[in-house]
Amino acid sequence: MRESSSAGTSRIMTVPVHHGMFCWFEHHSDAPERAIAYWTALVGGDHAAVPLPGGSTMHLMNCGAHHRWSLRSLSGCPAPLVERGPHWLPYVAVDDTDAAHARALSRGARSIAASHDNGMGRGTIIEDPHGAALGLFTAAPGATDGVNPHGHGFMCWCELVTPDPKASAEFRAHVLGWTSTERDMGAFTVTIASANGHPVASLWKRCDDDAHPWKRARWYPYVQVDAIEPAAAHAKELDTVLPCDVMPVPGIGRWQPTYDPTGCESALLEPAECAPKGSRVSSSAPARCAALSAVIARVSLVSLAVAIAATLGIAGCAAPAREGGAAPKLVIVGGGGTTPEIRRRVLELSRGPLTRVVVLPQASKLPDRGEESAGMWRDAGAAEVVNLVDLADADRACREIARADLVWLPGGDQTRLVESLRAAGVVDVLRARAAMGVTIGGTSAGAAAMSSVMITGGDGLPDGEGAPRNGVRTAEGLGFLPDAIVDQHFRQRQRLDRLVAAVVRNPGLVGIGIDERTALVVRGSHLAVVGEGQVCVIDARRAAPGPAAVGPLRMHVFAPGASFVRWP
Repeated sequence: MRESSSAGTSRIMTVPVHHGMFCWFEHHSDAPERAIAYWTALVGGDHAAVPLPGGSTMHLMNCGAHHRWSLRSLSGCPAPLVERGPHWLPYVAVDDTDAAHARALSRGARSIAASHDNGMGRGTIIEDPHGAALGLFTAAPGATDGVNPHGHGFMCWCELVTPDPKASAEFRAHVLGWTSTERDMGAFTVTIASANGHPVASLWKRCDDDAHPWKRARWYPYVQVDAIEPAAAHAKELDTVLPCDVMPVPGIGRWQPTYDPTGCESALLEPAECAPKGSRVSSSAPARCAALSAVIARVSLVSLAVAIAATLGIAGCAAPAREGGAAPKLVIVGGGGTTPEIRRRVLELSRGPLTRVVVLPQASKLPDRGEESAGMWRDAGAAEVVNLVDLADADRACREIARADLVWLPGGDQTRLVESLRAAGVVDVLRARAAMGVTIGGTSAGAAAMSSVMITGGDGLPDGEGAPRNGVRTAEGLGFLPDAIVDQHFRQRQRLDRLVAAVVRNPGLVGIGIDERTALVVRGSHLAVVGEGQVCVIDARRAAPGPAAVGPLRMHVFAPGASFVRWP
């Protein structure tokens, strides 16, 4: 370990990188600019934007000459990472990427990004058998300085939350050479993993009654701070969710779990002996400091971060971020009930168990409208649910929508829904929140209202000059999905004819028919089918209506579990 000076009063320690140690962290969210503003305000330093091949951008968080971590938009990541919602992706240094990758696959992992040379070394991304994503990276000889920095504002620890810590430790022992020991913490047991004698991570079991919707295993990194109380108070001022108060960890320090403003989980830690009262960082750097805050090995070069970012892009299906905002997050349900799987995915897209839900039930005329949906989200584990029945107080409605992580539109009459929202003056607020990455979900009438051209009734194929035989009525929708027309209860109510009529009448749009108890999950250009039925995509953009026929039409039918890039 060696010391170097840095901006400010805090000294930065550097530690050599070895096989099996963390070498980089990347923050993935729908709003990297928001994350940059948060972390810069919280821990100081600056950031730099680095253009990447394909037109996307990576942002580096810096402290003087040292680099802390990188941030990217989810919309530029491979689809399996996009589906996770906001998260941290750690990378581990390995002696041979291909060999480590092969070992991982032999133990049940799947490949998210194939091994790839990127100028600085060779990297890949895997998902372990319990669902935790992990990058593997081998630096080219002489390409890095072989050390990683530690101190205020740097990563100092990492936890893996997993259904089976023992199996997860065994997997990493085989792939990374980690050794592990179990430590009795009283109410639970934690597994401490080490690489080359250096503690690198802790593994602990996700509670069976954990309300967190991400059933995959997940990483939970710690960021070191000099003083925990001021840092926690500042984080709260910056719109961070603090699930609990600062907690002492005997012999380790004081700890504050957080959900940053983009929804990423992490923790702030003031090490017991690294940052004693009255000082920024201990000058003696005792052994416990080394074991705690110097265990995350990160190679501090911009070029290495760019190389890792290139690894993320090689899996294909990476969509560019939407101009001027976050990639839209929509969950469009075909009616007939919202299955538990769909509910989990909706919360996963939002902020997990900390999600604030606003229900807009204006499609219904029932006296208890919205209550069933509000109860559904409470039972699903949302932190707060507001059933916004009365829109007469427009200011309150806008405030509630501005606070929401998820806006839910239940069924009824889509025309009534859109007219009510427009009359209350909240449509622009909804569109602005969608552009910021807030999840917008709806079922039945709420699904139909998602598109700019909204089907309001009728059926029938076009004939003659393209006029619908039995009429398909449309009106202006909410515009969350401007390049498509949505129809719901699709097979159950035999609505193929009217969807074809609608897209032929609007030749620049694609038709989406969604079965009951089925959802189309939209994240920018990535789409996935969740639930029990199918999603039918009808492309009539090259069709020409004639006196007795319409064509050509392209139709794609996607079953549950399918994912695709819009439009096929």
